[in-house]
Amino acid sequence: MCGQQSRVDQLGLTEIQCRLQFGQPIMTLANIAPVLSGFSVIELEIKTHNRTNYAVLVEALARELINTTFANLPIVLTSFDMELHNRLQRHKLLSHVPRGLLIRTPEALARATNTALQLGCIQLGIHYPLLTQAVI
Repeated sequence: MCGQQSRVDQLGLTEIQCRLQFGQPIMTLANIAPVLSGFSVIELEIKTHNRTNYAVLVEALARELINTTFANLPIVLTSFDMELHNRLQRHKLLSHVPRGLLIRTPEALARATNTALQLGCIQLGIHYPLLTQAVI
């Protein structure tokens, strides 16, 4: 993170905010919310990995996005992770937050429409190299 070996999930907020990215402190979602007003769509990509604690992640998203300044913003949660989309779809507070499925492989692209509909996603984000005239 920020040119230093670390995992963000093993750092506290104070440790994270002491790091600089491009010479600036890393902002929290709460810090950046006031800057985002006026946008018609804000895609918030949620990145996961094989060690993701989904329960903690989903509860953190609920805490940051529900009944906060983010609740009034046009947020679309996007991710490649279908397990995350499943959990967001089942969460009583987050199920109404729009979601977008990100696609990065030809295999996922072949079934993207059906998968997105099953997951309750309102949009697809297709990795640029997969965009061909046939896809468009």
